[in-house]
Amino acid sequence: DLSGMAPNEFESKYGKNKFWDFIDEDHKVSFWVGIEVMPGADKLINAVKDYNYELLTAPSVKKQSYLGKILWVRNHSDLLGGKPKINFKKAKAKHKVKPELSKTDILVDDRADTIDRWNSAGGTGIVYRSADQVVNDLKNVLIQEGWYGGKRPIQTASTQLWRAKENFSPENQKKWDDHTAASAIH
Repeated sequence: DLSGMAPNEFESKYGKNKFWDFIDEDHKVSFWVGIEVMPGADKLINAVKDYNYELLTAPSVKKQSYLGKILWVRNHSDLLGGKPKINFKKAKAKHKVKPELSKTDILVDDRADTIDRWNSAGGTGIVYRSADQVVNDLKNVLIQEGWYGGKRPIQTASTQLWRAKENFSPENQKKWDDHTAASAIH
């Protein structure tokens, strides 16, 4: 049943270009602005709010995601405790966000390959599986390094505040279902 096809399945079947056309051409900036806050985002922010955190996010293939993600942050500044700096780097280049990473450069990301590159470059990476897991892992890293309770900066934290493409909001899931059903007919 294609109406229930997950985004990664759609991308595998129809190709990356059709996937990103659906996201960036059919829905443009509104897709990115309309992404719901993921469950547990408040826990992640509370865990890093006393540190100098930044958002590190991968742009989509098309440019609409830049504006959409910037507007998303602006629209959620109450949750974020202001407007943190946003860094845009492709997933494969996140570890190059600065010339040299150190253990104080902590990245939270849902892609294990991104975390592997981050760790190899000298940073500290945490693979996101749930908000509670990340908060626990982050606390353990901070305790282990002697930073817990202090104001030691977290140079770059990509706290998965908006849902990954595999986790659409109900509204975007309906749009996705409608689109995949229409694609199946063509």
